[in-house]
Amino acid sequence: MAVSYQTHRSDLPLDERTYIVSGAGGGIGGAVVARLLRTGANVVGADLSGKRVAGTAQATQDLPGKLEVVKSDLTTEDGVAQVVETALETFGSVQGVANVAGGMVNINQDVYDVPLADYSLQDFIAMFALNVNSAFLMCARSSRTSSRNAMEDRQRRLPGRVREPAGARQHRYTRPRPQSSH
Repeated sequence: MAVSYQTHRSDLPLDERTYIVSGAGGGIGGAVVARLLRTGANVVGADLSGKRVAGTAQATQDLPGKLEVVKSDLTTEDGVAQVVETALETFGSVQGVANVAGGMVNINQDVYDVPLADYSLQDFIAMFALNVNSAFLMCARSSRTSSRNAMEDRQRRLPGRVREPAGARQHRYTRPRPQSSH
C-alpha cells in the first residue's frame, strides 16, 4: 500500500521554506544548516549539545537565511515535539527535515568523536537510538504537521472544494449487505 503526503510546497520560494536539521552542531549537520541558510531558507537547528549548536549559529550568522537553534534530545517524543513546536512558533510551518543526528557520541557525557576502542555497548545502543529513533520521530512528527498545514492551506485557497486526502480518515472494512430475497 502506497502512502503519500505533501512534505513541502514546491511553489514556495526558498526564503519562505522552513527546514529542521537534527545534528546541527556536528560537521555534516552544520554544513547542511549552512547550505540551507545560503539559499535563504529558515532553519531550526537541533542538537543534543547546546554548545556545539551555538557554534553553528555563530559560524553562520552572516548568511541570508534565518536560524533558530534548539538544544534537545531527539531520541524522545518530548524532545522532538520541542523542536517541531519551535519551528511552528518561529516560522509557521515545516517543509522538510534533514536528519543528521548521530555519530560516535557518548550521549550521557556530552563527549564527541569518541574512539571506537573507548566505546561501550551502552554507548553504542544510545548512539544507535539517536540515529534511528530520531529519524523516525522527526519524520513522523514533521509529516503529520506538514500534511495538516498543506490541507489547511488548500482549504484556504479552495474553500468548499477540498476533500480530505486518501488515508486521512481511518477506513473500516464492511461486508456487503446480504441481498434480500423479496
